[in-house]
Amino acid sequence: MSKLLLSALIAAFCWGQVPPTNDLANSKWSGTVHAPDPVACVFAFSDNQFVCSVENAVLESMTYETKGDTLKIKKISGGSPCGEEVGLYKFSINDNVLKLDPIQDACEARPYSFSPDGYERLKE
Repeated sequence: MSKLLLSALIAAFCWGQVPPTNDLANSKWSGTVHAPDPVACVFAFSDNQFVCSVENAVLESMTYETKGDTLKIKKISGGSPCGEEVGLYKFSINDNVLKLDPIQDACEARPYSFSPDGYERLKE
């Protein structure tokens, strides 16, 4: 419990220290989510929200913010067991592949839903 509290304090401190950026705005990515079974998904990011769509139907909708290489997400609606818990993820984009690595997420199921293989950028 004390490790979790310390991690939360460190993440909160770091979140406030990095100027905001938004490398994901107006982009789309394709890959697999585990919901709980693997399914092909498209992530569509706007300025501050993103959706995971499966066959043009929205599976999950979330708000997001980026600062540096940190992605902060919070569920708006969808079928996952998550409520309004906040998740922090390190994101990287290399060779048009988006990878999400959990830093801390109060929703225990969400970190397992993202594919370690990443998500390929879709051309507009």
